[in-house]
Amino acid sequence: SILRALANSPKILLLDEPFHNLDAQIKDQIVNYIKKLQSIMNITIIFVTHDIKEAKLLADKILILIEGKMRQFGTSKELSFLPNSYDVAKAMGLPNVFKINKFNRDSNYIELDFGKIYLKGIEYNGEKTVLINPNNIKVEVLDTSDKNIFHCVIEGIIFDILTSKQILTVNTGDINDKKSFNEHYLDISLNIEELKLEKNQKIKFCINDDSLQLF
Repeated sequence: SILRALANSPKILLLDEPFHNLDAQIKDQIVNYIKKLQSIMNITIIFVTHDIKEAKLLADKILILIEGKMRQFGTSKELSFLPNSYDVAKAMGLPNVFKINKFNRDSNYIELDFGKIYLKGIEYNGEKTVLINPNNIKVEVLDTSDKNIFHCVIEGIIFDILTSKQILTVNTGDINDKKSFNEHYLDISLNIEELKLEKNQKIKFCINDDSLQLF
């Protein structure tokens, strides 16, 4: 069907979820084919997808549509590092995106669903969302007096050999409150050799200013 669409040498090609119902191997082959095709023919391709991974693989620029409205347009890097809203950050598949429920000006902290984060070197200007970088979260094994310390339970561990990282998915809910314990999750990225951790292990982690992005 793609070849038929190209028969008349169009200037723009619209592909509406072309990978739907394809298995992974065939999908990878067609992705590579489309990338080569675009390079050879120098054609503009509008690619419609609900899979952000596909968009990141193929697109020079991405337009995020939510409920039929244009929310943000830019490169994958721009949308990943500078999303303009909570909804865009979630649509880009970014980890650790939380709505800011309240800001306490007297004590200089923002309140999230799983607790308070005190701001030290960051000025709050009415932002609605915080993105917490999983690479800059420090896992604590000893007691500390730092305010931004949270207790959690490791729900899962993924080992990424390519980056030599272990990705922890931790539950930050109140262990004594079944409802909240099932709702609040956070990803933490550590070097594989940094700590020997196991699923269901209780740990503490520290969030510093260098891991926060407010928007």
